[in-house]
Amino acid sequence: MPRLEVVLRTVEALHRHAVVTALGGSGLLAALGLTDRVRDWDLTTDAEPELVAAALAAAGLTHDRAVAGDGRYATRARFRIEGGDHEVDLLVGFGFRADGDTIAMPTRVTGQWRRLPLGDPTVWAHA
Repeated sequence: MPRLEVVLRTVEALHRHAVVTALGGSGLLAALGLTDRVRDWDLTTDAEPELVAAALAAAGLTHDRAVAGDGRYATRARFRIEGGDHEVDLLVGFGFRADGDTIAMPTRVTGQWRRLPLGDPTVWAHA
């Protein structure tokens, strides 16, 4: 499992700017006891990309803006935060395309795990 320092710093930086974020992907599965393998940390938020970028910069977190919204994904923006031996993938406006429609996957916090806000498992099951 990747270290928690950078993902915790990312969450704290976003919270300082009133940005709600939640853990998803394999990190959420690990929190629920459904896997013991986590390759990287996936976070989601519904905040504006400019606010997210400002929060990351203010915290001094090394990041880049990655490709988003390609293929079947309808995610509005994506940031990669450098974690040393892993990365934090921050999805802004997480969503999918299916049959010509855009399906939003809203960020909902349903609990805490190791000081990380947990995403809604039903949203991720749908994804």
